Amino acid sequence: MKITRGKIAAPVRAVVYGPEGVGKSTFAAAWPAPVFLDVEGGTKQLDVARIEPITTADELRRAVAQLATEDHDFRTVVIDTLDRAEWLAWQHLCAKERVDSIEKVGRGFGKGYIAAYELFRGMAAALETLRRTRGMAIIVVAHSKVEKAPNAAGDDYERWTLKVHKQIAGLFYEQFDAVLYARLEVFTQKSETGRVKGIGDARVIEAQESPAWL
Repeated sequence: MKITRGKIAAPVRAVVYGPEGVGKSTFAAAWPAPVFLDVEGGTKQLDVARIEPITTADELRRAVAQLATEDHDFRTVVIDTLDRAEWLAWQHLCAKERVDSIEKVGRGFGKGYIAAYELFRGMAAALETLRRTRGMAIIVVAHSKVEKAPNAAGDDYERWTLKVHKQIAGLFYEQFDAVLYARLEVFTQKSETGRVKGIGDARVIEAQESPAWL
């Protein structure tokens, strides 16, 4: 057996998610030498490198493969956004089976979501190969949604999660080094008339899980 000890330096795999306009793409653009796989078209206001066009699931797959095989100086790949990439996967599966809804893929019963999950397993494996062979950091940007959280110790509650199907969200929760929630730090203030309003414009990234977010 070959046994090693101590920390092992490796490129980071991180998911950063949150509401629209909070600065997720700007945060990703600050990583070393990034190239964006901008499937949503949300980086037009940023001076960043992009692989274009990426309008289908096949084009996204090819872009990741090209980064693994072609010469370049990029050190970070950014997928922006995960939920748009999921939509591209749905479109791919619907076109393949000639149906108009992911619910109808495989004749229903949730088989369309399972098929989309398998596509994302392949993409996650390709990203890991890219990270391992080319030493690139992987940043995945996603929007957020409120989802019911099961609580075995009491009542269920709501929290912010990735705006994708729970199987795909679980794939990235489990495989990535960091899941970061970007938000505005909001405080409540009561006026003289008793009206409560939210104030605050500081942008923060939460790196520790809480009942309100993952």
